[in-house]
Amino acid sequence: RATPTWTAAEAATANVSFPAPDRSAALPASSAAPGVARAPPITSTDPREYLSDPGAGSGQSRSKDGVTSVGPESAGAD
Repeated sequence: RATPTWTAAEAATANVSFPAPDRSAALPASSAAPGVARAPPITSTDPREYLSDPGAGSGQSRSKDGVTSVGPESAGAD
């Protein structure tokens, strides 16, 4: 019958034989998708000065189903 050559205390002891590798220098975060060498387009929150006239549309009349009105049951119901 074989006899173990180590004890439980020895098995729980960590043995370090090689140091951890050197860490790489930190790189800046990418501003574009992988494979894209340029920055993404810049967006603006300023409104355009040449917005179309609010009365202008696609030239189609509004359907009656899309129009709602306020009836007496909802006007001043307390």
